[in-house]
Amino acid sequence: MNPNATLKLNGLSFPELFNPTGLAQLDQRFQARIVDTDETLGNRLQAYRNGAIASGLQVSELLLALAPHLEEFIGDLFGIEQEVTAAQLATLAHDPVMAFKKQFVARRARRYRGEFPLS
Repeated sequence: MNPNATLKLNGLSFPELFNPTGLAQLDQRFQARIVDTDETLGNRLQAYRNGAIASGLQVSELLLALAPHLEEFIGDLFGIEQEVTAAQLATLAHDPVMAFKKQFVARRARRYRGEFPLS
C-alpha cells in the first residue's frame, strides 16, 4: 500500500475522524442508519442524547439494542464485513455451552429460591 495514499472509510478519510466535523458526519450517518433500520430504536437513541433516558437499566437496554447495529456499521465503515460475520459465527458456536451453563445454574439456584425463568 502506498504510504501517501489516504484510507477511505465509506466516503470519509481517516484524518477526518480526528476533527469534529468528520466525527459529526460519521455520527449523522450512524443515526440515519439506525432510524432507517429501526425507527423506534433511533428515537430511543435521540431521547438518550437529549437526557430523557436516565435510569441505568434503560441505558443498558439501549446499549444492548444498539450494539449489533454499531457492529455492522463499523464493519461496513472499515470494509471488514466478512471478518465481522466470522466473529459473530464463532461467538454463536458457543450458544449450546452457554445454554447448558444457564440451565445448570438455574437448577442449582432453584434449590435455594424456588423457580427461575430459563429465558
